[in-house]
Amino acid sequence: WKKNEVRKTYRALVQSEGPILLPSQIDLNLAHDASTKKRMIALKSPTARNFRGKPLPALTLIQGSRRIPDTKTVDLTLEIKTGVMHQIRCHLAALHYPIIGDPIYQGVPSPRLWLHAWQIELPLSQGKRLKLEAALPDGWGQAR
Repeated sequence: WKKNEVRKTYRALVQSEGPILLPSQIDLNLAHDASTKKRMIALKSPTARNFRGKPLPALTLIQGSRRIPDTKTVDLTLEIKTGVMHQIRCHLAALHYPIIGDPIYQGVPSPRLWLHAWQIELPLSQGKRLKLEAALPDGWGQAR
């Protein structure tokens, strides 16, 4: 974990009317929101002071995006390089793409949070790697 040799890939569903304008990576420090224990905030400004504790570095890579045909729903593939609480949820919300079903970060209401731990890749001995994949949940891509 500490050598950054484990790859953690997630899928998330977000909504967008227009084109998806996401960078290839989101590199914003995260900190605990001063007003609640349930939420993290992305620090877009180095002078931000509305947080508790020490800001934590967080890096999320956007590996791809695909619009679900005939919907406003976009399926994102993301890899996290760090492991800060609510990292993906907070990073996407900071860029105005909250995950569908995420009440803490103002996502479109849904019976569930549409974030899925999809793949993990671990180093093995002799330079080999083990890649595990979890099937997407039923109804993936049908969230509205």
